[in-house]
Amino acid sequence: MTRLNLHVLMCVKKKMADEVSDAWLNNGKITFKNHMNKIQLVKFEDYEHWINLPWPKTTTK
Repeated sequence: MTRLNLHVLMCVKKKMADEVSDAWLNNGKITFKNHMNKIQLVKFEDYEHWINLPWPKTTTK
C-alpha cells in the first residue's frame, strides 16, 4: 500500500463517515460501501477531491 493510497483510504473512511459504511483496499484500488450498501470504486482522478474534503470536527474532553 502506498502512502497516497493509505491517506486517501483514511479520507474516505473518516471524512464522510455518515455516508460511507465501510472502505477497503483491494489490489491497489480503494473501494467503499455507501449508506445504501452500494459498492463504489474511488478513481485515481477523484483522489484530490477526497483529500481536499475537510476533516470532521473532533470533540475534546
